[in-house]
Amino acid sequence: MRPGGVRERDPIAQGIVAPVRTAINAKSVIFLDGSTDVLECSLSGCGTSPFVLATESTLRPFDVVADDANAYWGRNDGTLVRCAVNGGCNGKPVTVVKGPPSPAPMAIDSVAVYWGTLAGDLVKVAK
Repeated sequence: MRPGGVRERDPIAQGIVAPVRTAINAKSVIFLDGSTDVLECSLSGCGTSPFVLATESTLRPFDVVADDANAYWGRNDGTLVRCAVNGGCNGKPVTVVKGPPSPAPMAIDSVAVYWGTLAGDLVKVAK
């Protein structure tokens, strides 16, 4: 701890291009890197080598949430997809639902994924 009670930061990943959104489960941190990648690091850290769950070459992800089995993210075309955490989906996420563009911001609980749309709706889909 630093003087005045300020804590030290404990880096999990380093050298990442603008990590913009993060999600956490019991074992890992899943994050978007500000471009097209959905990445995963163990809570104990991954240095400069996070695991790439998926690369979304044209369908830029907007937000990400996770549970202990999957990471879910919204694409700019309105598609909500999922990919297994702790091992990935071979870069091929599974479509959960298609909807209005830009599902973000997102939340998750034990039964569903929730998000807001640009149309002003708050929606959910079962996991």
